[in-house]
Amino acid sequence: METKKEIIKKKNIKLKDKQKEILLLIYRYRFLSRIQIQSLLQHKQYNRVIKWLNELSDNKYLVRYYLKSINSKPAVYSLGSNGRKYLRENAKVYKIQVRLLNRIWYEKNTTYEFRNRLQFIAHVYLSLLVLTKKTGATVKFYTAVDLEGMKYLPHTLPDCYFSITEKSCSSKRFFLVTFRPNMIDRDILKRVSVYFSYYKRGYWQRYNKNPFPEIIFITAELKTKYFLINIIKNKLKKYPRLNFLLATQEDVYKFGINKKVLQKVVL
Repeated sequence: METKKEIIKKKNIKLKDKQKEILLLIYRYRFLSRIQIQSLLQHKQYNRVIKWLNELSDNKYLVRYYLKSINSKPAVYSLGSNGRKYLRENAKVYKIQVRLLNRIWYEKNTTYEFRNRLQFIAHVYLSLLVLTKKTGATVKFYTAVDLEGMKYLPHTLPDCYFSITEKSCSSKRFFLVTFRPNMIDRDILKRVSVYFSYYKRGYWQRYNKNPFPEIIFITAELKTKYFLINIIKNKLKKYPRLNFLLATQEDVYKFGINKKVLQKVVL
């Protein structure tokens, strides 16, 4: 049995640079799998990453979620109490929004589906890295956490915002929104209306010199995708300059996020 001194010593570990980077990744994405963390770190040594994660979990910097019955699923991590403490103490250095750190107190109670949706955002970013590496383009990516507090964005923030700049220096910008499984029609309509209302009010147009972003909707089921197409077509009659691109989460997981996967809604 550990003594009180041993427990205190165990909690106050000296973090390695990569462990600090892991905490910042978890802060931005909230939930990440071990595989995603390794990919985001661009680290080739599996054993080293596991060692860092185990040390962070054992010392309450991270919370680990692992279902032994699902052998094919890697462990998933969120921020722990000591991770919150470290980021809070270094908030100015890392430009942390301290109020967002309080989420850790209820993240343990989130559903499997909720954690999956947030991990999906990391998958989107990683697939964009693969895509832009092939084309020679560059990507700038902002999670919902990164967007918190930014002015003149939709009142309900997208799940992420990103821009892709080609070699020719031409750029495209995108809001990406995910739809959870079995959403009722009323909630789907509300999420769609956010972007038509945002465009109508002209916040982006007044305060941003760049063209209005294209809007990507990612659905959990095909039926929601078809329902969205019908809604958007009706609304586009009044706002034909808006561009909506749709895909299912399953297709993005299979093929990445690219022109072939994203279906443009046309009148």
